[in-house]
Amino acid sequence: MNDLSQLLPAPATPDLPDDRHRLLKDHLLREIRAGKPVRRRRLVLVAAAVAVVGLAGAGAFVALRAPQTRPVMVIAVQEGDAGAVQQLLDRIALAAAGQSPVSVAPGQFLYIKSKVAFAEFGGKSVRMDPLHDRQIWLSQDPKQPGLLKEGGRTIKLDAGHRTNEEIVGNLPTDPAALLAKAYADTQGQGNGRDQEAFAYVGDHLFESLPSPAVSAALYRAAALIPGVVTIDDAVDAIGRHGVAVGRTDEANGIRHEWIFDRETFAYLGEREYAVRDGNGMTAGTVIGITAVLQRAVVDRAGRTP
Repeated sequence: MNDLSQLLPAPATPDLPDDRHRLLKDHLLREIRAGKPVRRRRLVLVAAAVAVVGLAGAGAFVALRAPQTRPVMVIAVQEGDAGAVQQLLDRIALAAAGQSPVSVAPGQFLYIKSKVAFAEFGGKSVRMDPLHDRQIWLSQDPKQPGLLKEGGRTIKLDAGHRTNEEIVGNLPTDPAALLAKAYADTQGQGNGRDQEAFAYVGDHLFESLPSPAVSAALYRAAALIPGVVTIDDAVDAIGRHGVAVGRTDEANGIRHEWIFDRETFAYLGEREYAVRDGNGMTAGTVIGITAVLQRAVVDRAGRTP
């Protein structure tokens, strides 16, 4: 088996169908826009359009929630520097392009371990789930089921899902072409084409393993999206400080950030928070935070490196 824990985590989550749910975001934000009371739930986002046991259809998601909550985090909101975006993302792309390609052979599994926490919304209160482990095994063989462990539950992922290669292997390696694909695949969704394109790129940053060339193209495509800013200091779910790239959805005041090690430019995790008061939140209220701890290739679902 190959230990990938030191690799720059290449852009990750799949090229999902049009009704895809987004890590840390869509379920909550749709309800905010509709003016509904929101109870934040973890939406499992796997590196394929999977069908989970007991749920029908490709692209199904399971809500997992830790049983106890803690006060929501509030951070100082930074505005970032739009002028530094091109430089930072180019450096991140160069680091990604310099990684050695790693393949997942038929019969093997891509293993990803992370720490995650998400906000619970109810009435006027906002509370944070306890930080907890998330482990997922993604099969390279569509006939073999994968596995997810999170929040004290173990979920068997149905066979028949798309492989890592099917998800990211055919993405363009030209940044302009990749951005055009992002705009086309998200047309008519969300709160504007640029916000949806940024989310589309972010959908590939958490749980999958593209080639170095595709990884670099995703980062360079993000640099072409208007409204993207840098954040000088951001902290992931386990307290690692780094630089970040983010974009604010002006329709609801929620910013989504991707956090990177400031020296190696390795992807560390994500955070999402309010940049202004509203929807029961004060500016700086964190509603989701993650940290990727390890990526590896293993020979069996449930096995750890």
